[in-house]
Amino acid sequence: MAIKYKWLAEKLREKIIHDLAIGNATFPTEEELSKRYKVSRQTVRNALHILEEEHLITRRRGSGCYLTGLMPEQKDNTVGLLIYSDTLYIYPTLIEDIRKTLFVQGYDLKIFITDNQVENERRILTEILKQPLRGIIVEGSKSALPNPNLDLYHSLITLGTKLIFLNNFYDHLSNVTVVKDDNYGGAYALVKHFYLHGHTRIGCILHGDEKTSMERYQGFMEAMRDYGLTIDDKQILWFRTNEYRNLQVNQDTTFIKQMIPMLSTTCSAIMTYNDEIAYWLIHQIAGDPTLNLKDYSIGCFHNSYLSNITRGSLITLSHKPHEVGELVASCMIDKLKGLPVRSKEVPWTIKT
Repeated sequence: MAIKYKWLAEKLREKIIHDLAIGNATFPTEEELSKRYKVSRQTVRNALHILEEEHLITRRRGSGCYLTGLMPEQKDNTVGLLIYSDTLYIYPTLIEDIRKTLFVQGYDLKIFITDNQVENERRILTEILKQPLRGIIVEGSKSALPNPNLDLYHSLITLGTKLIFLNNFYDHLSNVTVVKDDNYGGAYALVKHFYLHGHTRIGCILHGDEKTSMERYQGFMEAMRDYGLTIDDKQILWFRTNEYRNLQVNQDTTFIKQMIPMLSTTCSAIMTYNDEIAYWLIHQIAGDPTLNLKDYSIGCFHNSYLSNITRGSLITLSHKPHEVGELVASCMIDKLKGLPVRSKEVPWTIKT
């Protein structure tokens, strides 16, 4: 009996590896296993007990067995994360939320930093292709622009790597799962809030390299149209990755200083890309003796620690704590189990 149930456990491990590789999430019943391998139900139960102790399956009374998505070798249970930074702004918290959610389910996380540079993304993907990971969570680099690395993503998909995009995606990479903010709805809600509080001269500051900003721009423009507000291109200002990185690393606010004269004379309300940009915008306005911060209403995406230390009134769009990181990690776990996973948009809540 001992030899037989251990033999069956090994056969079932092989089956699990095969099923996970082809995306089959189902697992046979005890009766089906007993007939297929011509062994007793007790032998099947003993073999399943071994697999359960190895965390390869879970058993639910009255429901049967389910794959956890884990492979027998722990080295095969690593999820990659391609992301802009692991130290700046909201990223440490986001990464920790992803890591914790994966860890509870038996997965490890390996982080790759892109600095939002396409050449870094290509170098990283080339290295991953030498030893492909089962799953990768990807925050795309300069996602508003055409991406030259789609060939590498297609190669990974062909090899069976599961991809989930975080925050953004690439237009010409079809049939991928995306977990992102409701950027259109958030921008629309901010313009509506400004309008209902008496503002008619509304501007915005957006990230010119990122798809998130393109979606926010769409929501901003359509809300301005729907509320009958004048749309002046001079009130819509853009910054680029290198300027943003220089702001974060060196506190170089040059591009924000250059925006102040235009915004201060044409706008009473300003929507910003995030509360990091809002923080520095408020800092620059407050430091200008010719301007009065009370004359402006500023709204932004995200509600990080910077919102709490920002002087003046700040309207923020926020999520539930840990929501995005836990959601994208859970989606990846389901993909690794072979379950169908749909793209998801995380809604915003206005906080004043």
